[in-house]
Amino acid sequence: MKRLSVNLLTNVMLLLAGILLIIFCNVPNLMVWVSRIIGCLFLLPSLAFLFVATVPTGRDMGNANRLGIFPAIGGVCFGMVMLLRPAMFCDVLRLLMGMLLVVLGLFHIIYLLISHRHLKVRLWHFVLPAVVAACGVLSLCLPVLRERETVVVALTGVCLLLFNFTSLHVWLSERKWRREHAQADIALQPDELPESTSSHDDYLPAVEQED
Repeated sequence: MKRLSVNLLTNVMLLLAGILLIIFCNVPNLMVWVSRIIGCLFLLPSLAFLFVATVPTGRDMGNANRLGIFPAIGGVCFGMVMLLRPAMFCDVLRLLMGMLLVVLGLFHIIYLLISHRHLKVRLWHFVLPAVVAACGVLSLCLPVLRERETVVVALTGVCLLLFNFTSLHVWLSERKWRREHAQADIALQPDELPESTSSHDDYLPAVEQED
């Protein structure tokens, strides 16, 4: 159940990210705003941790909390740099988008290869994962494509939707296989007879033995 919840949450987040990237792909300086949002994600939790760790509470801090102050300071510094100089990270974000597409595409290709027997995988099942991986490779290898921010953002959004479509197809295939497997197990089990609480002899009339 936990694994299903994590997978579902991951796919929902990627689906929302794909939809948002497609909707806002034409926004000027989109990567700058994305850098600022990521900077806030680093800055705010780090500041919250530093505040909690440094405010006196009348009890001794643990070693883990003391050691956690150093990464929190690093998170604050990194978040401030991303907020103040977001243009420095635009090229890095475009590279990360391409790498993300390659990883997502290869993930489904490898998973389908491993599960091809019980999922009854066909060749056309590999089309969408291959397209996602190929788009990632192109965005990494072609500087002309990588420099066009709108194209990279829109391409990433579309590929995230394709990834979710493949995830939905895999989930439906696994659900069908589990249902068929459960039905086969039920068919192979022998019919269970209710156990009798009394012996057969109890229903026979008593016979008196004559001397």
